[in-house]
Amino acid sequence: MRALIDRVRVMRTSNAAAAGKTDVADGTAVDSSNYEGTLFVAAVGTVVDGGATAVQVVASDESDMSDAEEVAAVAVPDGGSDKLVTIDVRYAQRRYLRCVVKRKTANATLDGVVALQYGPRREPAPRHSTVLASVRAADH
Repeated sequence: MRALIDRVRVMRTSNAAAAGKTDVADGTAVDSSNYEGTLFVAAVGTVVDGGATAVQVVASDESDMSDAEEVAAVAVPDGGSDKLVTIDVRYAQRRYLRCVVKRKTANATLDGVVALQYGPRREPAPRHSTVLASVRAADH
């Protein structure tokens, strides 16, 4: 069986964002055309009570995301600080995907977003430029 590292392309799509009330919508768009699916993992930092924070994935036919439409969204409840939100988009109908963190009414921080693209049409999946190193290890 091939190692997971050969079957998944990992990339950072959004960096950390300080506490704020504005959306974090400038993350990298992910080209889903050569993969079965993309799993987004958003690391949510501190969320102030009443923050009305949500994590969503939008999809577009254009790389500039000019015609983006919501695919899925998850509300982050009060008390949702320091948690992960995952959204898995399998068999995307539109080529480009982006994870957006919606922040309204009160401060919320973002620790970052990572995308894991799985089911590549050709293995091994290429390493993305945001990945410093990939190592296989065996514990014998």
